[in-house]
Amino acid sequence: MIHLPQEICDDIIDKVADDRFLAPSAALDLLRQNRDTLRACALVCTLWTARAQKVLFRSLEIRFVLHNKSLTRRFGYETSFFIDPVRFPFYKGLRKRTHLLSYVKDLKIRFIPGSRADKRPLSLSFTRRIRYWKNERRLCYVLDVINSLRAVEQLEVDARHLAPYVFLTLLTKDVYSALLSVLHLPSLTTFRLLDGVVVNLLALLRECPQITRLVVAWI
Repeated sequence: MIHLPQEICDDIIDKVADDRFLAPSAALDLLRQNRDTLRACALVCTLWTARAQKVLFRSLEIRFVLHNKSLTRRFGYETSFFIDPVRFPFYKGLRKRTHLLSYVKDLKIRFIPGSRADKRPLSLSFTRRIRYWKNERRLCYVLDVINSLRAVEQLEVDARHLAPYVFLTLLTKDVYSALLSVLHLPSLTTFRLLDGVVVNLLALLRECPQITRLVVAWI
C-alpha cells in the first residue's frame, strides 16, 4: 500500500472545494458533489478528518425569517424571528461540537421576510403556543453558535429582502448582540452588506473599525 505524505493529502482535499475557475452555472452542482466528497474524506481516517472538516465548515450560512410583528405582539414574545426546523439539527450539532466553529472563516447572515403561510392569523391555541416556544429554543441555539465564533474573516449580511425598512430596528436585542459579537472580532477583515438603506451601513461600520475591505450592494 502506498503512503502519501500528509501535506499531499491535505493539498488534494483542499483542491476538492476549489471552484474559482468554474462558471457560476456549474459551481452550484459541483458544490453539492464536493460536499459529499469531503464528507467521505472525513470518514477515511483520523488524519483526513480534521482537514476535510476544516474545508467543509469554512463557510457557514444562517437564515433568520422575520415574523409578522403583529403576531409576536399578540403572543407577547420578544422574538420576531423564525429558525427553519429543517436546518436546526445542523446548527444544534455545531453547538455541541465547538471545535468545528473554529474552522468558520466566511459567515453569511441572511434576513428574509416570512412567507404568506407565516402571516396567517394565529389562534391562541395550545398547539400554536408550543410552536412559538420551540422556535424560541431553536433561536437560542443559533445565537449561541454565532456568539461562539472566534475566527471569522469575512462577514456578509444580506437584508435586501427587508428593504426599504431599516432592518436594524427590526432586530431583537439578542439577535443584534450576536451580530455585534461577529463585527467586533479582531480577525474580521472583510464586510459585505447587501442592503439599500444607508442608515444600516453607517450604524454597522461604527462597530467594525478593524476591517480592511468593504463591499456594499445597493438594492
